Amino acid sequence: MKVYLEIVGFWTPEYLANKIKKLKEVKEPVILLINRRLKCSEKDFPAQEVIFFDRKIPINEVMKVLKKYEKKRFVEDYSILQKKEIPLSGELVNLEEIAVEKKVLLEALKEVIADRHTKSEKCREFEVSEELENCGDYALLGNYLIHIRLLERIKLEFEKPGAAETYASAVKVFEKFKFNSSLYYPILEKLGYKVIWAGLSEEEAKIKKISKINEKHKY
Repeated sequence: MKVYLEIVGFWTPEYLANKIKKLKEVKEPVILLINRRLKCSEKDFPAQEVIFFDRKIPINEVMKVLKKYEKKRFVEDYSILQKKEIPLSGELVNLEEIAVEKKVLLEALKEVIADRHTKSEKCREFEVSEELENCGDYALLGNYLIHIRLLERIKLEFEKPGAAETYASAVKVFEKFKFNSSLYYPILEKLGYKVIWAGLSEEEAKIKKISKINEKHKY
């Protein structure tokens, strides 16, 4: 998602006319930061988000506007994705890549997938679409969907002697599967493990089994 931010520190009638013309050509949202010393108002910049400032850029106000745009985009993308099929294949699905391909917000995509998994769980006793059925075979961990078959193989690796004694040994298991490091902690938690740090060294950090496979991450 792109939002342009421009600081307006100079203003003349000619500049204003030229600026308005250029802004109309921009498809993405534009936030204008205008110095109060300039003799212009919001009416001079129709259909634009205008924030006036004195000497410092009002970061909090800018963030509020950005969050408003993000929320609006989320609702739009969520609505679009609800009407589309999201084919899932393979044992590891990168949702960031799908979001880029479909030109939607990642969080909107994850929300739709989570909703579809909930529907697949509720409709187990009935005939459901292949897409919904497949959705229930994955766990949503971070920005990835991991197939339960792959999780089972990782679990078996961890159950081998010495494979899950320290965080360093767990990392070696993950490296065998060529996982992104952002998945290490979510997978450990999903499989019921906890990392107990005794310093900064991965060799000293212990891995402890605290529960069975954590169901709360399944989507």
